[in-house]
Amino acid sequence: MVRIYILPNKKSVTVLNAFKEYQAWAERQAGHQSKALRTDRGTEYMGDMISYAKSIGIDHQPTAAYSPQSNGVAERCNRTLLDMACPMKDSAGAPYELWAEALLAACHIHNRLPNRTLDSISPHEAWYGRKPTVDHVRKWGCVVYRHIDKEVRVRLAPKAMKGYLVGYDSRGIYRIYHPKLKTVKSSRDIIFDESQFMDIRHAPGKTDEILISDNFSDHVDITTTKVGVQTSEPDVDFGNDSDSSADIFNAASVIYDEIVVQPPPSNVVLYQLLLYSSIVVLVATSLVLSRLSQMALPHRGNGLVHIGKLLKLPMQRNG
Repeated sequence: MVRIYILPNKKSVTVLNAFKEYQAWAERQAGHQSKALRTDRGTEYMGDMISYAKSIGIDHQPTAAYSPQSNGVAERCNRTLLDMACPMKDSAGAPYELWAEALLAACHIHNRLPNRTLDSISPHEAWYGRKPTVDHVRKWGCVVYRHIDKEVRVRLAPKAMKGYLVGYDSRGIYRIYHPKLKTVKSSRDIIFDESQFMDIRHAPGKTDEILISDNFSDHVDITTTKVGVQTSEPDVDFGNDSDSSADIFNAASVIYDEIVVQPPPSNVVLYQLLLYSSIVVLVATSLVLSRLSQMALPHRGNGLVHIGKLLKLPMQRNG
C-alpha cells in the first residue's frame, strides 16, 4: 500500500513528523507495530530519525552510499508514480503548480491496479482484504462544475462554479481546482465533462508563489464546509491572482510549452549552399593552378625541378 506525503521542505524535523503520522496510521490500520525502517543516507534521515527509531525499538537500516538499488522497492515505486503523473499532467495541459495533485491522484489509482508481485491483486485489496471500486475514477484534469451550496451563495448567484478535477479525497469526494481562485476545493456534488480539459500551458508568477514555501501553514487553510456531509476541506493557496503584465515581466515566469521542431531547409537554401561550395572549390583550384604556373613558366627546366620537389617525385634535368 503506497501512501504519499507532500512536504514543504526536506528538513529532518519535517520528515520525522511525516513518518510519525504514517506510523500511527499504518499501525492502527494493520494492527501490527513497525519493526524496521530502511532509508538512504540522506541528511534528513540520519539526524532526528535515528534517535527516534532507537527510542521506540525500530531497527533503522540505512543503505550504502550511492546505491539506490539497495532500496529498489521504494525507488521503483517513485519511478512508477512519476511515469503516471507526468503524462496525466501533460495530456490535460495542466500548469506546473499542480504537480503535487497529479502525484497524489496517480498514487490513488496505483493502489487500485493489479500488481504482479501481489499475485495479480491490487495493493488496496492486499491491505484491506476487499476488492476496491474504481467506478469513481474520472479523467484527470477534465472540466467539472462544482455545486455551490445555498448556505454560501447569495440570491440569483450562479449555482455552480467551473473547475478541473485534480484528485480524490475519499469515496465519492473529489478535489477540484479553480484557476481564478487559485484554490483546491473538495466536493461530492459535481457534474463532469470529460471531453474538455485545462489546456493551461503557462503558469506566470514568481517561483515562491508556485512552489510550496518553507512555511506550509501559510498555504493551507483548514475550514469546515457542508456539501452533503460534514468534511474538513483544505484550501490550498498557490499565490495571488494578478493579471498585471508588469508583474509577469518582472517575475521569473515558469512556462511549459510544447517543443517546437524547426522545419528542414527548403530547396532554395540547399541550392544556395551548393552554389557557394562550388564557388569556393573553383577559387581554390584556380589559386593552386596559378601558383604552379608561376613556378614552371619563367624557366622550364628549373620550374620542373621545383615542381618535382614540391610533389616529392624523382626528376632529372635535360641535357
